[in-house]
Amino acid sequence: MHQYIRKIRIPQFRSSLLALCIITYSASLNAQCHPNQIDSIPLVKHFSNPAFGNFLSIKKDRLNRPLIYTSTKDGGLQIYSIQNGSVSLYKHFPVASFANLDVINIVQQDHYLYVCLGDIWNTNERLGLAVMDVGDIHSIQLLDTLFLPELKGGIANVFLQGNIAFLAGMQAGLILVDITQKNHLQLLSRLPFSNDFPHHDSNNSSAYNARGIWVKDSIAFVCYDRGGLRMVNISNPHQPVQISQYCRSDLIDSATAYNNLWISQDLAYVAIDYYGMEVLDISNPLQIKSIGFWHPADWAKATTNFQVWSQSKGHANEIYYDANCEKVYLAAGNTDAIGIDVSLPSNPETCSSFMIDADHYGSWGIDYHRDSLYLTYIWSPFFPPYSNYTGFCIYATQDCTTSTSIKIPSAPMSSSLKYAVHELKVIAEDSELPCILTVYNAQGYRILQRKISSSGEHSFPFLEWPEGIFIGVLRSANSFKLLRFSHFH
Repeated sequence: MHQYIRKIRIPQFRSSLLALCIITYSASLNAQCHPNQIDSIPLVKHFSNPAFGNFLSIKKDRLNRPLIYTSTKDGGLQIYSIQNGSVSLYKHFPVASFANLDVINIVQQDHYLYVCLGDIWNTNERLGLAVMDVGDIHSIQLLDTLFLPELKGGIANVFLQGNIAFLAGMQAGLILVDITQKNHLQLLSRLPFSNDFPHHDSNNSSAYNARGIWVKDSIAFVCYDRGGLRMVNISNPHQPVQISQYCRSDLIDSATAYNNLWISQDLAYVAIDYYGMEVLDISNPLQIKSIGFWHPADWAKATTNFQVWSQSKGHANEIYYDANCEKVYLAAGNTDAIGIDVSLPSNPETCSSFMIDADHYGSWGIDYHRDSLYLTYIWSPFFPPYSNYTGFCIYATQDCTTSTSIKIPSAPMSSSLKYAVHELKVIAEDSELPCILTVYNAQGYRILQRKISSSGEHSFPFLEWPEGIFIGVLRSANSFKLLRFSHFH
């Protein structure tokens, strides 16, 4: 259980009051990090008839134009203009533009848009990848489309690294495509995955699908739906090789849906459908370790019963990690979207919710850009998340660098935090690892944050900091230490 203080801007001469408030409230409050209910009001709301397209994924234009790109399955690629809260369809590329293949997902890199093709719910539909040039919004060009007619089941996701597009190809597995020449895409290789892990019953081949993908260095991490997480060495792109696999132990022989993931440094945040989100240490791809787990009480427990897990309060699908705020955003089905504080990866905690007050909206896709959250809603009346509406919403989020919650556990810390000449020193105890050192100035702005993973002494110099009074907070999952100090040249 965490305590928190919602900070506001205060003049520097009141810094002593700030320290007093932190100490006083940390001793007296006994409250969890509550969702910010004001987040539930969308800035923009657009819903439509599913006959004109079922909204799956959404991406805000990264060239800072007032555009969003949406994949709408058999409705094709739809581009919307968003100005002053007003929504208008700017461009529409029907499935006929892509050889009548459904548009499933989209990723933007510079002025190129990569479009995943093929119905991921139809195991007989072929799949493909298209590249579009969106540099000139008045003249968007389809540069090339790579069709793979011998493979079936659609492309769920794409990850770009260098001149290679890594495709999560549902039953087709991992697919590598050379994108050096945008107008001449070339297949490099493919790696199908075995269905002998993690469950004893692997007969249902349609349940094993490559859904989410992330590439870090020479390793591709693939969410293989019912087949857990697969790690693939792609140092030779012409011959990818699976090197390890992982599944959370309590999900073995239960309904398992590893849907998507986001990797930051040596941590992977994995969306597992009805079962929430897991934080994994991937520093050694041969030995993946679970270090944190987020599972709300009203989400379903591990089960083989479809009627139970399908009725879960939430279904985690697409995921976004905001490194600046150390916060994960999940598209969470009927729970719409959840913001999860992962500043302490061992103890992820719900800190914001984004929800339309209606029982029949279920989210699927998510994007985050410049303090705004973009969320799509899927039309799915017969399967979870049982949603009867389709469209998208845009929500404002809170910028954690200018308005910060300091969450302070209730127990004092054995580790020490000391002020020395022009530096802070932390002596960390093994039992309180990992811990987080955060420093705030008198106005409440976070100016330093470091994760400490090893015991012993750690020094953090601040000779170049501006003069003033600061608050240092050292915290682990269950304990804390506060230090008020001043710095003058």
